[in-house]
Amino acid sequence: MAQHEPGTEPPLATSDERIRERTGLGWEQWFDLLDGSVSPAATRREIARWVADYLDVDPLAWNAQAVTRGYEVARRGRLAGRHEHGFTATASRTVGASPERVFELLDEWLAGAPLVVRSVSRPRSARYEWTEDRSRVSITLDAKDGGIRCLVGVSHAKLSDAAAYETRKAWWRERLLVLKASLEAGDHDG
Repeated sequence: MAQHEPGTEPPLATSDERIRERTGLGWEQWFDLLDGSVSPAATRREIARWVADYLDVDPLAWNAQAVTRGYEVARRGRLAGRHEHGFTATASRTVGASPERVFELLDEWLAGAPLVVRSVSRPRSARYEWTEDRSRVSITLDAKDGGIRCLVGVSHAKLSDAAAYETRKAWWRERLLVLKASLEAGDHDG
């Protein structure tokens, strides 16, 4: 059932070092533990719930979701970013500005992208349609450190295939680096 080249390991979105840092176990430990603990027929939700119970966290917590995704990619041949309704590319970056300041710059930051606004919840989130393929983009802004920094999260959903997933993931990562550099260089002092 593997979706990768024979003799190669599938790419994991989270490094062994990072998963060990966040959960206390490395990938091979997680794979062995899950292989012996969850049914081969377990759904993604059931796996996430088992991991969450093991870690004593919410099933939607980063740790539970990262382990579940990694397990599905490595052991079940699921392609990275694959979901029920297509592929979803995600990216995030913490920037040195408040959510309000980042929100003020969204139009400028997204200039040139084929986006149409679907909904806005100022200054926390904005949702768009990517008009080239009718995929969906959600941007969330979460205050950090008393509001002096902000975590900018992007989710680009309903992508048609793995190639679109890889392309959009790389594009959003680059755009987030541009945003961070611009804000922290003082190009947009408010």
